[in-house]
Amino acid sequence: MAEEDNTERARENIDKWRVAFANNVSTINDELCYLTRCPNDYNNSASWSKFTVYRMEGMFQCSECFKEWKSYQCSAVLLYRIDLNRNVGKIDVEKEYGQQCMECCLENETPCLSEETTDFAMAKLMDKIYERFINKNTKKSGGHEINAGFDRSPHRNPHDAHEHDAHESEYCEACKKGRCVHGHGRNIQRVEHRRQGRPRHSRRADVGTTVSWEFVG
Repeated sequence: MAEEDNTERARENIDKWRVAFANNVSTINDELCYLTRCPNDYNNSASWSKFTVYRMEGMFQCSECFKEWKSYQCSAVLLYRIDLNRNVGKIDVEKEYGQQCMECCLENETPCLSEETTDFAMAKLMDKIYERFINKNTKKSGGHEINAGFDRSPHRNPHDAHEHDAHESEYCEACKKGRCVHGHGRNIQRVEHRRQGRPRHSRRADVGTTVSWEFVG
């Protein structure tokens, strides 16, 4: 029963992610948004870059006692990559971290994320992609990329007011895995776009390549 409930919530979340993608993709899918910097084309399944979003809003329900609770400390990991063979950018959802019921302490329950929070998370990912590959005002200094003036306003988290809300880290899956801004998350990995593995073959596209983005979740 618990597995079925979590599967159903994950399915509902994917529908919300799909809507959020449609609402925000014009940020990077506009005909004027061509690449100013190009990544290597990693032609293997380990080529995704990760982007973690914190302080998301989610509703939980225990599959055992049916207790419900809300949290503004949910975390999710989004994935993105550019396939230079097809000039297509891809976005997916890797993980939505769960929480345990404080009374039953059984398996982690999948959150039912709000539409507002998935929209914000997708907008933040678009910000990252725009800044990393499109923003003309990003330049290199000493081998490191620095932002020399973001040429549009980045999105703000609508749940920042809940930053200091009480949070039980021992029941939070993200805290235990270092993916939450609370508890064990103090040692959180700050690198949000980390490549997996090494490519067998790679090449670079010409700067100015236009890329069409799609959601594959």
